[in-house]
Amino acid sequence: MRAADVLENATWFLRRVDPAQEPGDALAAGIPARIPGTVSGALRDALGEDAVAGVLAGDGPETVWEFRTTVTTAGGPHRFTSEGVATVSELLVAGRVAHTSGSAFAPWEVTAELPAGPCEVVLRVLPTTGMAVPRKPRARWLSPLVPDRSYRWRRTPLVGAIDWPGALPVLGPWGGLRASAVPAPPSSSPSEAGSARPGSGTASRPPGAPAARTRVLEDGRGLVTVGFAGTGSGGVADSVRITVETAPRSGAGEVVAERTVTAAEAAGCATVALTVPEPRLWWPHGAGEQPLYRVRVRTAGSEHVTRVGFRTVTAEARDGDHRGLALRVNGVPVFVRGAVWTGADPFEVAADPQRTRAMLLRLRAGGATMLRIPGTSCYETEDFHRLCDELGVMVWQDVALGPLDAPDDPDWRAGLRDEVHALASRLAPHPSTAVVSGGTEVVQAPVLAGRPAEQWVADVLVNDIPGAVGEAGADVVVVPSSPCSDEGLDAARDAWAATFARWQGAEAPAAGERAASSSGVPRSSPVDAADGVSHYFGVGAYGRPIEDAVTRGVRFAAESLTFGVPPEPAVVRAQFGTDAPLDHEPSAERWREGIAHDPGAAWTFSDTTMLYVRRVFLDRDSDPDAGLAVPARPAPERALTDHARRLEYERAALAHVFQRTLAQWRSRDSTCRGALVLSAASTAPGAGWGVLDVTGRPTAAWYGMRRACAPVAVSFVPAGGDGLPVHVWNDAPEPLSATLRLTVATVRGGCQAPLDLPVTVPAHGELVLRADLADGTFRDLDNAYGFGEREYDAVSAVLLSGTGEVLARDAHLSGGPRRYDPVDPGLDAHWVHTADGAWHVAVTATSLARFVALDLPVDAPSETPDTPVAEDGYVHVLPGETVVIPVSGAVTATVRAATTVRALETQPAPVRAG
Repeated sequence: MRAADVLENATWFLRRVDPAQEPGDALAAGIPARIPGTVSGALRDALGEDAVAGVLAGDGPETVWEFRTTVTTAGGPHRFTSEGVATVSELLVAGRVAHTSGSAFAPWEVTAELPAGPCEVVLRVLPTTGMAVPRKPRARWLSPLVPDRSYRWRRTPLVGAIDWPGALPVLGPWGGLRASAVPAPPSSSPSEAGSARPGSGTASRPPGAPAARTRVLEDGRGLVTVGFAGTGSGGVADSVRITVETAPRSGAGEVVAERTVTAAEAAGCATVALTVPEPRLWWPHGAGEQPLYRVRVRTAGSEHVTRVGFRTVTAEARDGDHRGLALRVNGVPVFVRGAVWTGADPFEVAADPQRTRAMLLRLRAGGATMLRIPGTSCYETEDFHRLCDELGVMVWQDVALGPLDAPDDPDWRAGLRDEVHALASRLAPHPSTAVVSGGTEVVQAPVLAGRPAEQWVADVLVNDIPGAVGEAGADVVVVPSSPCSDEGLDAARDAWAATFARWQGAEAPAAGERAASSSGVPRSSPVDAADGVSHYFGVGAYGRPIEDAVTRGVRFAAESLTFGVPPEPAVVRAQFGTDAPLDHEPSAERWREGIAHDPGAAWTFSDTTMLYVRRVFLDRDSDPDAGLAVPARPAPERALTDHARRLEYERAALAHVFQRTLAQWRSRDSTCRGALVLSAASTAPGAGWGVLDVTGRPTAAWYGMRRACAPVAVSFVPAGGDGLPVHVWNDAPEPLSATLRLTVATVRGGCQAPLDLPVTVPAHGELVLRADLADGTFRDLDNAYGFGEREYDAVSAVLLSGTGEVLARDAHLSGGPRRYDPVDPGLDAHWVHTADGAWHVAVTATSLARFVALDLPVDAPSETPDTPVAEDGYVHVLPGETVVIPVSGAVTATVRAATTVRALETQPAPVRAG
């Protein structure tokens, strides 16, 4: 069994040591802390959220933070291990320095002698700038995000050095700290075992536990390999029993493979292989189940358990007709959607697992099948990756490199390669790990800085990093950087394939052919939307119409749809004390602090959101994505005279833009095969980037994303003069037989009789029907031709199961969302309590109601499983139609009494008791 961790129940305190601090400073005496944890997390827990930034801003060049505890043991050598401490750190055991590190990301292991009885353990976090770095060669370009050019040498999370809302430096043992007794001291002295190269943090890779890997063979069998390191000449010191068993969520598992290797057989054997005849495959959420297995490795004195899964993730072949990144999971093409992960807790890397689970569940409910951990952040904990395995959320992991000129220095590169090998080794057993990238905008930065093409892609991105991933036996798709070109994808793939083949003991495959430009002029740019991997901001920061997302030929957008996204009204009231923060002080100043922005820009992403408010509602009489015949005419701006109403228009516009853009990309006629929005969650109160707000609650953007991205979804994608197609998607591994009910509302009020159409949507597939032709005639449902006055007001599509259950719903506003002089829709809503104990709100309207949403009370500071949340919102309700909105969480009598329903251009109304 695993040796006991003597620090597991330790009581930690954090204290600040600074020659300049005031006498009697409370931080000098110490505050409670936890490990794994960070300085910002401890400060938040002790002093409150509002105090953290001010305390950290007061750190001087000699400020040291100390995590301190005392443990009582029988003494003797103990092995200390950590997945990472940010950034320059010292471990002191019984007053002696046992280890030093200069990297936040390199895991380390060191053995130190503990005296019998009480012993003080101190982890000191030193100033990051205290470690000298080379001044030459100078960086070939500078980044507007990170003005301090020394950061290109430092292995530290860049997020604390970038002026983003809520961004805090990561300081401390985010990767935890363990200590367990060992039978004998190491052969080298503690200082030798724990010394570090500047900027690397580790002198050698720790031997580690048995490394379990899985693969799916071509004949469908599963292969489990267990590698041993650091135990005897052959890798195995004693006889070993290995079993592979299923890992159900409860109860004992079933053994599906086992093998015993005797000590004699183990001589000269570093890897043991087992075959699982018919493994159940792991799938992303919606496309199948997520079965997991346990690999148990038992020796005479220990047992090590690794949880694994069986799946294949591959990139489709690229040629002259097929460009960019497209993924297949278990051989099936997938449309990947999700978000850039910004952490579950703005103050902690090792967030509370319950908070992480709640946020992952919320993103999954929004249709996310992938999260990308960017190179500007810190690596995530094992809790996060285990949860992604369980929930069917794929992970794209960037190596912690940002838009800086990576040093071409042998020692620096060797340290990075060790770091990446350790990271890939940790992530390889997780079936959710799908993509490993060399960093964020590492290639884009020199391109946009105007550097020559030979400087665009550093060798470390296409050789060192992919090679280290392959050496670790990680069966993933590798990407040189996000974004990148096809040429970079091919080079990284070949480097990974060569080392992965050697890890398997096979012959390296031949490198793919890459034709060079005969003119010497690059054939494409690494920032092209249709090539390689893109960061697509056409719809969003660059203010282009929604159809640009299709006409640009976006293939895989690893970042997209950047907006300032306001929280829901109840959250705004709870955080700022008003519905209209900009109309009052001091709430206006706090609101501005939380607005998403890029350093140095003269505009914010709330300005971007307002641009689309104008396009959708003010500047012209149509959707920005439909070529309608009705000419534009000016509209009064009376609706935006106060901040509260402006926020309502922003929410409506965002729900519309997110749904329409993502639905266009998901369409089978689109070239797009992946879209990750920026970002998963905002990092400060106010209008951040997140589809979830800083508390983890849904925003209008999340509701739009959900309608387009749910595993079973329905969405209208207007095609101008080519009619009004309605798309039905089914991610499941079985065909879906259902009924599609189309209802059309006219401008005269009321609706035409519903039309029920039997449909069968193929497995992992899509069905497209023309709503304008569904009754056997042509109806200009979107007023695309503009012959006379508009006849239709809206059309809804409801997908019904054989039992009448609503599987998905969408509604399209004919001619676009804007309406002149809208009438009171006569909204009415009441609570419905079903037999299974669930709560819903049934909403009806006498006239067309646009962008209908519930406003639920906010009590808890962040979302928990008990937080009441509306599972749909910003829907359109046709006259006489009943739309049922599920509400999850603890729907108490107090919650029901305080809930209201609202629509655009209407006053909120209470939801009646059922």
